[in-house]
Amino acid sequence: MEKLRQRLGKFSSNSKDILVAVESHQGLLIYALLETGYLVYPINPKAMERYRDRYRMSSSKSDPKDAMVLANILRTDLPGSSTGQDSASVTHASRSDRTAYP
Repeated sequence: MEKLRQRLGKFSSNSKDILVAVESHQGLLIYALLETGYLVYPINPKAMERYRDRYRMSSSKSDPKDAMVLANILRTDLPGSSTGQDSASVTHASRSDRTAYP
């Protein structure tokens, strides 16, 4: 986690200035990012699958391409998104590993 914080810290010294999209809604990574103050946007894996279809025809996964898709989700769809901080159910779900999707 410290390596990730160092890499993110290169973009801004204030964690609230950095938006993080994660293809999940639960887990230790999201919990740690929320506790550190990052703005976390959990993306439903099924929705991520649909977003991938917008960028490529192959169903194969690629971490660099998925990172690009997640960045584009934040860039283009941010107004309709909610952060873990804005949604008590997402924050609670990330801490207790419950499903937070409506």
